[in-house]
Amino acid sequence: MMSAQVRHEIKPADDRADDLPALGLVSPIGRLKPGESLSQAQAAIDAFSLRSDDPNEDDRLRLIRPEGVYTIGNTGDMRRQITKATTLMGVIAGIVLLIACSNLANLLLARASARRKEIAVRMALGASRVRLIRLLMTESVLLAFVGGGVGLLVASLLHRLCIAFIPRTSTLDPDLRLDAPVLGFTLLLSLATSVLFGLVPALQVSKLNFVPALKEEIGIGALHTRTINLRNALVIGQVAISLPLLICAGLFIRSLQKYQAIDWRFKTENRLVLSLFLKIQGYDETNGLKFLQQLMDRVRAVPGVLSASVARDIPSMASESGCDSRNSAMPSVGIPVFECSSNNVGAQFFQAMGIPVARGREFTAQDSEQGNKVVIINESFARLHWPGEDPLGRQLRIGDPSSPLSEIVGIVKDSVDFASMKEAPMLYTPFQDTESMRLVIHTSIDPSGMIQTLRQEVSLLDENLPMRIMTMNELISLSIWRERLGVTLISILGGLGLLLTAVGIYGVTAYIVAQRTREFGVRMALGARGRDVMKLVIREGMWLVLIGVVIGIRRHWQCRDC
Repeated sequence: MMSAQVRHEIKPADDRADDLPALGLVSPIGRLKPGESLSQAQAAIDAFSLRSDDPNEDDRLRLIRPEGVYTIGNTGDMRRQITKATTLMGVIAGIVLLIACSNLANLLLARASARRKEIAVRMALGASRVRLIRLLMTESVLLAFVGGGVGLLVASLLHRLCIAFIPRTSTLDPDLRLDAPVLGFTLLLSLATSVLFGLVPALQVSKLNFVPALKEEIGIGALHTRTINLRNALVIGQVAISLPLLICAGLFIRSLQKYQAIDWRFKTENRLVLSLFLKIQGYDETNGLKFLQQLMDRVRAVPGVLSASVARDIPSMASESGCDSRNSAMPSVGIPVFECSSNNVGAQFFQAMGIPVARGREFTAQDSEQGNKVVIINESFARLHWPGEDPLGRQLRIGDPSSPLSEIVGIVKDSVDFASMKEAPMLYTPFQDTESMRLVIHTSIDPSGMIQTLRQEVSLLDENLPMRIMTMNELISLSIWRERLGVTLISILGGLGLLLTAVGIYGVTAYIVAQRTREFGVRMALGARGRDVMKLVIREGMWLVLIGVVIGIRRHWQCRDC
């Protein structure tokens, strides 16, 4: 796959094009033909430059200028993230499946041991070993298919859970349907697991010596010893493989808790974020700024509103921008270039967000009218580019080298960057572009109760304008929905693995107690008390658990070192 960035601008030739919207930078996506290289595609894209002077040409195609072509796919960040997440979930689901299959093998071993007289009678009447194996395998296949059906029911519930976590505003649209390939995969997996984990118990039982079994001597025979040892090994394996799963779930939960407890260095209480989409309604820059000013006046006049401002993004979620920095006394050549996060904000923004101004001033309404002649930086920006100096009053150039210089008029406290979870250099410019904007509203009362009032204020100006309004805490929580979904799924699978392991331990312990009923009766007849027998059973069960824990911890540390 490849993606080409194309600059589509409008050069109106007559009045027909006056009302056409400028598309700006768009990114078409295409697939290379078999045998075609990326360089050939680049040459073809470079040749696709329409600068038509034909008066009959569509005015919307006056200028289409390619700006670059690059590959996407396995190298894309989103694809890598999704691949890692699905691989992790697949591994965890495989671990849970392995625990369930171990329980199935334990169940079949116990059932076969309980049916030893029946099997001995069948063998005495001439049943071959193959026929016995076929009988037992049929039962295990039926159990597996029933389990697969229950699994599909659970998958349907988890599907609804996943859909509920994905916000309506997200661009991610995963295909989570339970379609024919999913059902076919479930069918094949159920069949494969039933064969693999049902075959060993069937082979064990088919080796039964039916003469001692018919004489009720199997209690001290070889089958009893081997199946007990095999069941113990299965229990140890369940504990060993479920322990890393629980550790993983615990670490994810702890990480999410720390994530939610991050101090973003701005206030989130009693804050509302109102997102507007003016371009969809055909607002140009002039009308957009006029509408914004009218809306800001109405919002600030609403009872309960302490302050309000506008920005392209809230702090910690801003985009990166290339900047050139220099002292005004230095020559214009050799200007160092650095990358920084930037945000376009309006007057009273830092007051509305609760970000203290360390030195200098905030933006005013006049700054937005004059363009990017002034900027505000945060303390990390100042320490990085002017260590030990006072950058207030210095000048820097934003964007390309031909851009005018901008003066630093204020220095504000740092906020935490959303991607790196650290304090990052940030540059703020006066708000001018209304294409993407968010109003930040600081209220003196519960902000949830003011949502309907603010919706009405917007509708009074334009009832058809699309908008989205939520509290600041809801917006931050919405931004980590992927992490919350992953933690929820891993926790569910970890709890399911723990439940299956507990069921397996209970099953083995209950079977051993049933097999040793006569022994325990003799012990109590010789003076043993009930709690002594209980300690004996618990001690033997705990040994299995401790061995599994040691193996599981050892494997966990080995995997962590890898």
